[in-house]
Amino acid sequence: MPKRVISFSGLDGSGKSHQIQRLIVALSEAGDSPVVVWMPFRIWPGALLAWLPPNLRSKLGPKRSRAASEHSEETQPSAFRGRPVKLVSEAVWTLTGTIAAVSAALSLRHRIARAEAAVVISDRYRLDTIVKLQYWYPDVSPRWLAFVVNSLTPSPDVEIFLRVPASVAYARKPEQFSVDQLTRQAMRYDALATANTGVLVIDGQKSREEIEEVIRSRVGERLRVSA
Repeated sequence: MPKRVISFSGLDGSGKSHQIQRLIVALSEAGDSPVVVWMPFRIWPGALLAWLPPNLRSKLGPKRSRAASEHSEETQPSAFRGRPVKLVSEAVWTLTGTIAAVSAALSLRHRIARAEAAVVISDRYRLDTIVKLQYWYPDVSPRWLAFVVNSLTPSPDVEIFLRVPASVAYARKPEQFSVDQLTRQAMRYDALATANTGVLVIDGQKSREEIEEVIRSRVGERLRVSA
């Protein structure tokens, strides 16, 4: 029987953890034994980063300066806006972002492959990885980053996106990002979910019971088809 993958994506505070736990209970009661795989956002091997100068290491993301992802080229001094310099900079960052996307995608693929279960629930997956890459590498084409990740990772049987406004996510989990930063990420999630018709988009502000019912229905339907 082929491995079946169910992924949960969304902002921190969108309700992924709760719904994952409820789905585990539902699948276990149905006779399945799902395994949850948490996908930390890792790109560059620690051993490699340790050899790089601090000023370069800080630019490779996710340790990259937030200023790089939140300010446009217009904020740079005019002396650095010449076309030749701009073209070289774009080429360097496109290469860097591409390597980062390949590394991140292969990490996702490897973690899914290592999970020893017929049903794998992924806490974060392709959408989250693409959003983070686009957020930390705004100098690279967002479509290109999405293409690289989607091309190198297996499509989940059910891809769930819990959508909540940035303000709601921040109220639930304020420790990592500001509302402004979450708003930027939310816009990227929305664009990706809209472009991918296979994503199950659920309003994360509905009651937990309503969300749970939608998820159980879709997952049950897909698992029966895959059996």
